[in-house]
Amino acid sequence: MEWHVITSSKGGIGKTLLALLLLAHNLENKDKGSTLVLDLNGMNVDSSAILLYRKRVGLPTHVELKREIKTQQKTVIQIPQIGAEQIVIQKTYSLDAKKQPCYYAVGYPLNPFGLYNPILFAELLATIKGEAVRIAQELDIPPLQQVIIDANYHFCNLFGQDEQHYTAYTTGPLQEDTIKIWFMWVYRQLYKLIQPKKDNEAIVVKLTAAAIESYLNQSTKTLPLMHVFSPVALVSANPDDNKGLLNTLIQKLYNAIIQNRDHTIKELEHLENLATGTGISFNELVQKLEMAHIVVGNRLDDDPHLLFLDILLEMVKTWGNKDNPSLSARPINVIPLSVYQHTLQYYTDKERDDAVAILRNFKIYKNFSKLL
Repeated sequence: MEWHVITSSKGGIGKTLLALLLLAHNLENKDKGSTLVLDLNGMNVDSSAILLYRKRVGLPTHVELKREIKTQQKTVIQIPQIGAEQIVIQKTYSLDAKKQPCYYAVGYPLNPFGLYNPILFAELLATIKGEAVRIAQELDIPPLQQVIIDANYHFCNLFGQDEQHYTAYTTGPLQEDTIKIWFMWVYRQLYKLIQPKKDNEAIVVKLTAAAIESYLNQSTKTLPLMHVFSPVALVSANPDDNKGLLNTLIQKLYNAIIQNRDHTIKELEHLENLATGTGISFNELVQKLEMAHIVVGNRLDDDPHLLFLDILLEMVKTWGNKDNPSLSARPINVIPLSVYQHTLQYYTDKERDDAVAILRNFKIYKNFSKLL
């Protein structure tokens, strides 16, 4: 079974869009079996609301969440779920290019105001896997093979820093599964990791990432952390033309946002088109970003968040060689999204009959699908 967990350190930067991109890709590859999209995004249940709009098929089924975890001493600890005791799982569909329905499932907490306890994340995955056959039978869909989780959490909320935390992944029903954690980067997270005086947050993030890379996916030998760089995360404030230090590309991207125009960041598009190389570890990626940050420098006259694009473009130079493409390689777990698609800016606030089918027509999806 494949698990895709979408995380970030900030809201509103495209986690739901990434979930829809992954879903659209899975539905185009029907031989992989059925997909479940699990919306754990708290009160902002965007993905489930979008996907189920006018497309509920039959009656839903439910999954009861476990409330206990077993320690190495085989004792049981009761963990309150704070209201998210049940996951509702509903059959729905999207139309393919031939207007034929592709069925899949969408899950969300029965109590939309309840918060899922991330301590029990491994138990949640194991419970869903244990119920997968029943879910598919009751919903009359092919066997579940992929689960996409739209989570309103940082990966540090879901995974620990020591080996004991990963016992449930390495010895239990999940040990043969592939787990990918899609982390959407923002400048704030980068700054926390590279500032001269590292705070506790930076230490926890690095230790957790190292543990994830050490203990997850040992049987499948696949990289667990996927690093996503999206145009939506690159501009966080209104640039001031009077300061004179603003990068031209940032200005173009910001103008595209406020003028409702599409914009493609050519340098990131070049990175999308590079041949695929070996993966990169979390700490190696942070080191490359830190070196790029030093080259760009600290521009105190600008909003520092606007430097993020400059930093990314500087980092791309270490992978891309336009004069000799054979020397270029994109790490397989670095996912650049080069296209800002203005039509999708407020898509979570709109009622769409088939958001997945619509998404397949956009350049951002076509580029993303090639990366996979």
